Amino acid sequence: HYGVGLALALAPVGAWVAVRGDLEGLEPALWLAGFTWFWVAGFDIIYATLDEAFDREHGVHSLPGRFGARTALTISRVTHLLALLCLVVLYGRFLSGPMTLVTLLVLAAVLATEQRLASRVNLAFFQLNLVVGFLVFGFVVLGVIGI
Repeated sequence: HYGVGLALALAPVGAWVAVRGDLEGLEPALWLAGFTWFWVAGFDIIYATLDEAFDREHGVHSLPGRFGARTALTISRVTHLLALLCLVVLYGRFLSGPMTLVTLLVLAAVLATEQRLASRVNLAFFQLNLVVGFLVFGFVVLGVIGI
């Protein structure tokens, strides 16, 4: 789960280098990468609860397969909390604006809803994550503009 998240977390760093041509001032991209890492890992754990029995039976190394869905979902909640913390730091250090803060609060509510509805994997994994993706985009754009 964390390997998948780490692979996708390289995207903000790659985008930063592609736009700027160097690594100077990379810290904002690293906080966004941290968010991506923990967000993806958290929702991948939720998705993996569908395969708990299969993973155990076939030796697949997943958190639900190893610890059970209940414990895995607790780890997912903590992981999503870390994701949110990355955005809080990003906002506090590099972004500004009241609408940016409102977007952050909405993001927190959607992630909390995803965790609350984790047993409904299709809703939590597919639909709510779509909302999170667009909210993060809006959060960054609004924060850079300062709205």
